[in-house]
Amino acid sequence: MKKIFHIIFLTLCFFNLTSQISVTPGLSPSYLVDSVLLGPGVVAFNIQYTGAAQARGFFNGINSNIGLKSGVILSTGKATDAIGPNNTTSVTSINGTPGSTQLTQIIGQPTNDAAILEFDFIPSADTVKFRYVFASEEYYEGVCTPYNDVFAFLINGPGITGTTNIALIPGTNKAVSISSVNGGVLGDPIYGPSTTYTYCNLTYTNYYVDNTTPPGPTVQYDGFTKVFTAKAKVIPCMTYHIKLAIADGGNDNTWDSAVFLEAGSFNTHYLTVDNHPLYKGCVINSAITEGSGNAIISLKRYDSIPYPRTLNYTISGTASPADYSITPNTIHFNPGSDSTGIIITPLTDNITEGIETVSITVIPDFVVCTGWTIPGGQIKINDPIKLNPTFSSITQSGCEPFCVQLNNTTTITTTANWNFGNGSATVNSPSASYCYTTAGVYNVKLVVSNNAGCKDSITKLNYIKVYHKPIADFVQKGLALTVNDNKGVFLNASVNGNTFKWFLENNYISSAKDLTHEFIDTGCYVLKLVAISTQLCKDTAEKEVCVLTGFNFWAPNTFSPNDDGINDVFKPIGSDWKQGSYYIEITNRWGNIVFSTGDENQGWDGKSGSEITDDVYIWRVTVTDNYNRKHDLTGHVLLMR
Repeated sequence: MKKIFHIIFLTLCFFNLTSQISVTPGLSPSYLVDSVLLGPGVVAFNIQYTGAAQARGFFNGINSNIGLKSGVILSTGKATDAIGPNNTTSVTSINGTPGSTQLTQIIGQPTNDAAILEFDFIPSADTVKFRYVFASEEYYEGVCTPYNDVFAFLINGPGITGTTNIALIPGTNKAVSISSVNGGVLGDPIYGPSTTYTYCNLTYTNYYVDNTTPPGPTVQYDGFTKVFTAKAKVIPCMTYHIKLAIADGGNDNTWDSAVFLEAGSFNTHYLTVDNHPLYKGCVINSAITEGSGNAIISLKRYDSIPYPRTLNYTISGTASPADYSITPNTIHFNPGSDSTGIIITPLTDNITEGIETVSITVIPDFVVCTGWTIPGGQIKINDPIKLNPTFSSITQSGCEPFCVQLNNTTTITTTANWNFGNGSATVNSPSASYCYTTAGVYNVKLVVSNNAGCKDSITKLNYIKVYHKPIADFVQKGLALTVNDNKGVFLNASVNGNTFKWFLENNYISSAKDLTHEFIDTGCYVLKLVAISTQLCKDTAEKEVCVLTGFNFWAPNTFSPNDDGINDVFKPIGSDWKQGSYYIEITNRWGNIVFSTGDENQGWDGKSGSEITDDVYIWRVTVTDNYNRKHDLTGHVLLMR
């Protein structure tokens, strides 16, 4: 094929090298078949490979758009040329190896650089299948031209007439190639495309993935098919031969192609059981202990996934049925799911029995060929172990809020979970500091575990005792204190107090329940009451007590109203009087009123309409102080001119 190479300068910015297909070339044919390609229900032998070692390999397509997670790659060039990005439209590696006679017959054109992996196999069911993707640099230039890279999956054996190619477009007998599965556009005119070629078809565009617009970042090839499934009807337990072959077509060995075969997809209607049960709980000597959790035996199917499938199983082993529960009682696969599990839960029976086994064996709904093992799985059960958890604290009782330090003293444990017995959230910590805010009696539980997932617990009943804290309070009886009324009475209003201590300015003054105290000077003082419960829990109340100047009253006992400007008027004086509350009344010795007024600023000038005789007169004053206390005062005054 005469090629015209176009130089394209392409810059890929910010490309992540980790998001590419990866390829490991040159692995042995036996490894690629037995360890990669084959799934359950198929046994292969007489494995052979023809072609360049660099043309075969293992691929990982998880981080690519090839459609398959991993598997075998066969190429007409280097297997590693599959690695993206697609930064050229003409990647070529010439292996210089021959073509394939059978592939040449299929396309009617010479072939080169063939890579052929073939083997005999025995299937266990009436259908064998595998999934694949065909990719090529011949897209789009070589579509419907003589340069048609070719591949085929050729199978022969009992019940199959001759040799049959099973690499077909779904629902047809048309072989898959760049000229039958493509973007619906004829190739480059310089290569002579024509719809008259028997292998040309432009209608199956729904099966094609364009990897050039935009250039694919993970795979080098310009285009590839969607994932196809190759199938063949076979007779169970009979021997068949399959040849997986790809070659450059059209008498040239440039512009490479490759076929990707999915790992594990070459299988039958079979079932596998994981040899390693999933243990969830305490595992000692590869056995799960009674009462600590469960074990899951995982099963996988390889049939038509969209449909449900149910199988039965038998149970055996050294454990008695009373030692465990098992669910479900059938093996059931939901539609769309290829995996399920049998859950076995060991039960605590408090009997020392050593390691016991529980085995399940699938009752096949498929053929098990002579000499093959019927799928099944086994778990081991062990007696529970004791971790003997212990914990301690310096104190176990106190007044609310009571804070305690709990210490895990168990040996050889990795985690400690604390339950404080009051409904609060548990705490995971080797030691725990916790404050109880409410009085009561509390259980404390410690759950410990070790690296094997084993757990044990201890609960100490009534371990923590939290006592009520008293509430200290007092009230002052009566009105405000003054220098004239300086005896304070304070009534105890505490709750849950048993004994009490009174302090004035932090000096102890009394242990009485209520306090009576005489203050000797004006000013404000801090009065403190300490209430103590029977469990010696304490609370303190502090209040400020003020002694004020207070009510004062003074009246002269003599006055001389002789108009000399000295002591001419009798008028009481004072302080802390409530305005408008003053009233004075003066009488003679016979009880006759000679003077009265409600004006505290008005004095008596010794007259009662006219001057009256010198004598001793009686005065009576009523006044209310600023603390709403009423004062009734009486005295005598001598009038002497």
